[in-house]
Amino acid sequence: MMKIKPKEELFAVMLSKGLTQQDLSKKTGLTYVTINKAFNNKGISAKTAKEICNAMDVNFEDIFFISNDNNCYQTNDRLSDQTQSAL
Repeated sequence: MMKIKPKEELFAVMLSKGLTQQDLSKKTGLTYVTINKAFNNKGISAKTAKEICNAMDVNFEDIFFISNDNNCYQTNDRLSDQTQSAL
């Protein structure tokens, strides 16, 4: 099963944009709990990842990656059609 996971850069990008998790919550319309899940590797949907990327004006691969069991992919080349279309 594929999971979207944060890269270490997620926090740095947020700080470089002068944002907090609460700010991201307001900008995306997502709950603080959902934003916090993204930062704490608790599993988020492709749609949530897209909202966070849009709010910070970055590409998916800049701050997230896809994990497939023990195999991690740094690009979205192997995403399922459903995940790819959500991004």
